[in-house]
Amino acid sequence: MQPFRIGALDAGTYYHRAALTDPAVASRLARTVYVPDLDAAALEGLDALIVTCRTPPRRIARVRPLLERFVADGGTLAIMGETDPQEWWPHHRFRRLPVNFTWWRTPGGVSGLEFPNPTHPLFRHVPVEHCQWHYHGGFEECAGATTVIGSREGLAVLIDDVDTCAPGRVIATGLDPFYHHGAGFMPNATRFLQGLLAWLTDGAPRQHPSEPVRARRL
Repeated sequence: MQPFRIGALDAGTYYHRAALTDPAVASRLARTVYVPDLDAAALEGLDALIVTCRTPPRRIARVRPLLERFVADGGTLAIMGETDPQEWWPHHRFRRLPVNFTWWRTPGGVSGLEFPNPTHPLFRHVPVEHCQWHYHGGFEECAGATTVIGSREGLAVLIDDVDTCAPGRVIATGLDPFYHHGAGFMPNATRFLQGLLAWLTDGAPRQHPSEPVRARRL
């Protein structure tokens, strides 16, 4: 199987530019697309498109029909954190949560993240300990999606959905790795981003070849 050709949106901020021009990130991308320039031609030949962290939702809302067509044609849409998908992607209901920025400073503190599918192939590229930092919210019940990373609030912090959006696919998260990597802090966000990109490049397989994913429906 040929590696996935991945595109990523660039909203022009310092953290987008820093993250997307990092050689470790850029080497995984077929192209970056400046958000105002996003059109059908910019998506041509891509297998996946990443809506990078903190891309303004009003800008994404303007091209929602284009993104829906991309998924309907079999593409993979990867939605990162802090993009307010509840404002532009009605197929998955996102709910914000209060952010605990200091859990790691408390003895015995926990992030609140849960990992109901430890055999999911994402974790071949990024171990669960590299997924641990704060999160900004999660996704409510969605019959077609598998929870890869969950939360103690009962929301999905990372979903892998191939049913609702067939023949395409949506991977969406309340984590914001591009922001933290580009802003130069939160080392686990950098590790998570590197693993996420490796998984996407690998075609984002849904299960190990020899065993089914132990899916928990949302």
